[in-house]
Amino acid sequence: MARSRDKDFRRLPCASAGRLLGLLLAAAASACATAPVRVAFDPGVDFAAFRTFAVTGGEGIEGTSDARLAGEIAETLERRGLTPVPPEAADLRVRWRGEIHERTVVREYVLTPLHAARHLELATVREGRLSIVVEDRAGRAVWEGTAEGVEDDRERARSNVLRSVRRLLEGFPPGPAQVESP
Repeated sequence: MARSRDKDFRRLPCASAGRLLGLLLAAAASACATAPVRVAFDPGVDFAAFRTFAVTGGEGIEGTSDARLAGEIAETLERRGLTPVPPEAADLRVRWRGEIHERTVVREYVLTPLHAARHLELATVREGRLSIVVEDRAGRAVWEGTAEGVEDDRERARSNVLRSVRRLLEGFPPGPAQVESP
């Protein structure tokens, strides 16, 4: 007697289906954590000559205060060896632009690898982009980094913005080993 796939699926223990769904979601979450980061800079600029900076502001991201974002940028640059000063005295001026957009997507999950049982759901995802631009005293952009990511959870999306600041600036200022701009 042949069993239908639907009956087989109904016999799948809920705990097994839940674990499988959990693994899929965990894999998706880890993919978000490794969102692409792009950096470009002027290879003719001697970044070692810069000693001071000022965070001059930018266009904020919903749910993340400008002060919190500016503070994260400043702390990261201080750890990189630069000293914060007022904008008029700064070797470098740093500004940012961030945006988060929501969109609805249809997701399809295969709940068991042995059967073609599928589950469709609508989900709201937040797509975010954060760009940090560093300008010299003359106002010329000498370095720019951009991070992008997708996140389901609103709170995680906000905390990912601050992690993105650290990821973007981890290679700043570029050194002699980074002669070619990506």
